[in-house]
Amino acid sequence: MKKLMKDLEFSPEDRAYLEEQRSVLKNSPSESAFRTLAKDFMTELPDDTEPAEAALAKLAESTGIHPYTMNLLFLLECALPLRDAYTREGYPDSLFLETMRDLKWKLAECKEVYGVPGNFVMFWYPGFYQLKRFSLGRLQYELWDFPFHPCRVSGVSVRHGSRVINLHIPSCGPLTEDEGEDSLRHAMDFFSDAFPNGVFPFYMESWLLDPDLTRLLPEGNLKKFTD
Repeated sequence: MKKLMKDLEFSPEDRAYLEEQRSVLKNSPSESAFRTLAKDFMTELPDDTEPAEAALAKLAESTGIHPYTMNLLFLLECALPLRDAYTREGYPDSLFLETMRDLKWKLAECKEVYGVPGNFVMFWYPGFYQLKRFSLGRLQYELWDFPFHPCRVSGVSVRHGSRVINLHIPSCGPLTEDEGEDSLRHAMDFFSDAFPNGVFPFYMESWLLDPDLTRLLPEGNLKKFTD
């Protein structure tokens, strides 16, 4: 875990805190249950993280570790076999690291909102551990079946159930126009086998796309991206 946190570019301060908390867990009677929970999670790869979160909350209570810190320790524990899975699937380690730096971004959010290194959005992670969601440059992507009524965009029909590329903007700093366009090109190359006709429908759900809110945005990168 120490090597993984360093590879993911966690700050020395956060690494020291998490190593200390992992040591507390390791030396507690809850260690065996924690490892079993992680092993079962990576075996089943569930879409719903609530059962794991409930179990982790009990472990947090018994050890005195903050629940959000316990969540992050769990996600790091599960990321160790995930790294091996990337290798088995033929993905480069650079893709694993680029993708799993999301743990670093969410750690920063947790510190900003709750004042503790951890993770409070466990529900966001099944796609990562199922090898479905990837960071490709500045943005994150996964294949989805379009869940809404049919629509037509730029002369292309997208039907209910059509394959689309779901797009997410991680909160890891500024989003420049060049970074966004480079990431989109990377995604089209990465998912090219899924779209043999060469048409790539991207889907995004975000407050950034609300036209009323968009009018309130100052000129800058976010407004350029929305436009």
